[in-house]
Amino acid sequence: HPGAPRPTRRLSHIWDTSSRPHLPPRRDGWSADPQRSIVDMLMRTGVGLTERPDADRYLVIEALIAVRRDPEVAASMTGYVRERAEWMTGLIEQAQLRGEIDATVSARAIAHLATALAIGSTLLTPDLHDVGDEEWTALLSRVVTSIARTEEQMGIRT
Repeated sequence: HPGAPRPTRRLSHIWDTSSRPHLPPRRDGWSADPQRSIVDMLMRTGVGLTERPDADRYLVIEALIAVRRDPEVAASMTGYVRERAEWMTGLIEQAQLRGEIDATVSARAIAHLATALAIGSTLLTPDLHDVGDEEWTALLSRVVTSIARTEEQMGIRT
């Protein structure tokens, strides 16, 4: 529609997700402190995925849908998703260099899984399919620990 607000203008405030619990902020303590545990970040972020999404998470989904019909939104979302994926991949690669995450597992694949879970959890709200906190945390713990290295494997003695 001519004169209608462009989706990218309406959605522009969501590109900085520093206050969103469903995805770790791009430029916060995680990137400022590369020694901070990515396993902890993945767990804390993942636990929040079963909560009811805030309005901005729905706007991200709307923008992803609009990508198919609006080239301006497509360009913005492509850049946004790539930036987030590269940032997450970088954090995982740093953790792999520290020995915290198994280096035989692709950092890009881990970042892709984390992104897919965050987007998917926005669509699969508790009213459509709820899972108990204990059940979700137990599963998430198994997934995260399957890529994490133990203190013994990392050469840390307690």
